[in-house]
Amino acid sequence: SGDEYLSDLLIWIYIQNKDFDGAMQQTKAIDRRKSENGFRVLNLARMASAEDMFDVAINGYEYVVAKGKESPLYLMARTELLNCRKEKIASKVNYAREDLIALKGDYESFINEIGRGNQTAQSMKELAELNGFYLQDIPAAISICKEILKMNGISSELKNQTKLSLGDFLLIDGDVWESSLLYGQVDKEEKDSPLGEEARFRNAKLSYFKGDVEWAKTQLEVLKSSTSELISNDAIELSVFI
Repeated sequence: SGDEYLSDLLIWIYIQNKDFDGAMQQTKAIDRRKSENGFRVLNLARMASAEDMFDVAINGYEYVVAKGKESPLYLMARTELLNCRKEKIASKVNYAREDLIALKGDYESFINEIGRGNQTAQSMKELAELNGFYLQDIPAAISICKEILKMNGISSELKNQTKLSLGDFLLIDGDVWESSLLYGQVDKEEKDSPLGEEARFRNAKLSYFKGDVEWAKTQLEVLKSSTSELISNDAIELSVFI
């Protein structure tokens, strides 16, 4: 209908102008008017999150979560809401410890509510990162990662991301050998993906710090032509440094 066309156009204009607040209000209004399940709101929340507009994104995710457990998008919205809150904290230079503790509690209650398994594996990985990188609880981080890696039926991408994080935690814990082994596995399994390059870069960095400079140099030469802009720049930086 004409009305709907105008609403869509209005939302589009809001998004073009990076006014995610305006877009979110309009999108929720359409969702209510058409008694939908929140799929438009969820998509917009994702866009807002990608633009680092965390508050608008959180607001959108919470709207979808509020539709209740029976909603088909409940799990997805809960998972992405937690991740978005983690990203928001990570984007700040000085975050409050109590925010981390509160978020950790919310991760745990979601994981316990749904159960530890495929549906919560992604959130478990994020909780491990929250524990390891932000709360400095390395043993908890390691144990959650190991639990995920024992699960059946999780995607190979999630498994390999978990291995990378576990490699980082073991490295912090002083287990250089095991850490290098994990990076190597991810490198092999994800040969041509950014994830594999990320693993190779970490291993090269590790070799350099272990004193195996020549090996590190050859790895970095390969990575300089990386398809991922970020890894390529990092590799160039480190090889200049060496």
